[in-house]
Amino acid sequence: MESNKTKTNSPVKRFVFGNVSVALFENLDKEGKISIKASLDRSYTDKEGKWKSTKSFSQNDLPKAILALNKAYEYLVTPASKESEAIPVEEV
Repeated sequence: MESNKTKTNSPVKRFVFGNVSVALFENLDKEGKISIKASLDRSYTDKEGKWKSTKSFSQNDLPKAILALNKAYEYLVTPASKESEAIPVEEV
């Protein structure tokens, strides 16, 4: 049985603003066409100091999420950005 994922689970691109990040992943559909999926996460440390991630965002996280999503969308719709590493991982 063939998987609907590419060979790696690593993101093809990641945009990070503080503790909020968007990761872009390539997936293969049933016809073998590549589609891009985005994952939006917020990182935090728990009471024991271990890093965790969540899909829950506070009011203060929303502007960072919007920036990260906008950069991800810009990357996807700008042909030149896919051909080179013109848009590096963003950290703010």
